[in-house]
Amino acid sequence: MEADIWSKDILEVTSLRHIRFRLETRAADLEFRANSFSSKWEDVEDLLAHGQLIAFQEDSQTDKSPDVRKALETGRNIDGDLGASLRWSLQTNGPEELKIVLQCLPRPASKLRRDSRLAADECPAIHLASWKVKTTFENRGPCLGPRPIIFARSPEEVDAVLQDHPANLQTGIFCTFFQVVQCLVLHLNIKIST
Repeated sequence: MEADIWSKDILEVTSLRHIRFRLETRAADLEFRANSFSSKWEDVEDLLAHGQLIAFQEDSQTDKSPDVRKALETGRNIDGDLGASLRWSLQTNGPEELKIVLQCLPRPASKLRRDSRLAADECPAIHLASWKVKTTFENRGPCLGPRPIIFARSPEEVDAVLQDHPANLQTGIFCTFFQVVQCLVLHLNIKIST
């Protein structure tokens, strides 16, 4: 999954408005919170520091990430609320369309994570990009929804655990869309270490 994100869409810093961020990731690397439709908020500055996000001056291919990080650090010394955070969300646009959405809020992740309203799945956020999830939908009884999928870093470990402890996988979760998506994210009663 790839996306170009313009600084002017996520940051309140006039001097950085011509900066374009490039995000490249694999769906397998996304980490959704347990029993949630979304990942945790991540600071743009941290994503730049770890190379998960790269900053460019408009259409240039020269990495400007160190300069952008320095500008954000300087600005944060003046205004502690300066920054932007990104997260992933699993959403639906209808009975048979599931998508992964990249969201943003123009505040540091530390502030967003401390406020339960802003950390909640249903928190309004800026929609930056989305990718359709290819999955099978089923109609069981009065509800239509995606067939449950278990997201894990190691499918082999999940398979081994389920083989040894089949009761840990909850069944019959097709009553409401919320429950179906909970099953999509990870419905195990045990923690799998990776």
